[in-house]
Amino acid sequence: MSYKKDLAIIILNYNNYNLTIALVNHIKQLKYPICIVDNASENDSWEILNNAFGKQKEIFLIKSKTNGGYSKGNNIGIRYAIKKIPSLKYIAIMNPDIELCDNFTFEKLCTVLEQDEQLAGITAITIFNNILDSKNTCASKLLTSKQLVIADIKGFSKIVSRHYKRLKANRNGVAYVDKIQGCFFIIKRDAFEKIGLFDENVFLYFEEDIIAYKLKKMGMKLGVHIETCIKHNHQIKDDEMLDIEKRKFHNKCTLESKKYYMLNIREEQYSLWRLSYILDSFTRGVKDLYLKLK
Repeated sequence: MSYKKDLAIIILNYNNYNLTIALVNHIKQLKYPICIVDNASENDSWEILNNAFGKQKEIFLIKSKTNGGYSKGNNIGIRYAIKKIPSLKYIAIMNPDIELCDNFTFEKLCTVLEQDEQLAGITAITIFNNILDSKNTCASKLLTSKQLVIADIKGFSKIVSRHYKRLKANRNGVAYVDKIQGCFFIIKRDAFEKIGLFDENVFLYFEEDIIAYKLKKMGMKLGVHIETCIKHNHQIKDDEMLDIEKRKFHNKCTLESKKYYMLNIREEQYSLWRLSYILDSFTRGVKDLYLKLK
């Protein structure tokens, strides 16, 4: 069976070779090119992944010399795929902790993208840690500047509604939304190239906001295909966040990325960002202290 050259799957690995191997073994039967980028893992990921897939056709292993973050790591794989596969039309971003509900996910989502000229990217309904609820993690709203200031403050965060109470789809099963999840989505290559792929000025977090904001300015849309689902097995990451030092690192990344997004992408006033920083830092500090005492 020949390989399908219209879509390439990008998987970014960082210290999670077990998850990456399980995912690749599951999806390689679908016959799409797969680009695995090892993002300068601190364990034996590169050697283990190379032993597992180094000689397999259409599975490309790329080793990043440094960990430049989520955006830069994925861009390494995307640029490699674009160079390697001239006929590439679609790019699938897929984290190692994602699982497909069926083997037709990519075909269904690419067909939807093909049928809708304004639709730049799409994702699927997400079963998060084996739970499917109304606050689906697959999509969220692009918050206004004032909403960004209070979005993470206890007591005020309930005022800001990030999630959609319902997703209303068109006849093709697509619900248009402001922002789609970064852990799994398919995007048109030409649209992604027009916005410069992932913005490498952020190390971690706010990647989806930046993509959504740039595409919106271009008049392009994002959507959720409500007839397709995936599973996001996020428990490992959730457990890591119980470690206070890791929480501090992720808090630092979040604040830095939020600063870049507000000042450089949305071009907000510095005073608005500063207020957001003070309130957000205090809230996160209280949460960390509670976790430490607990």
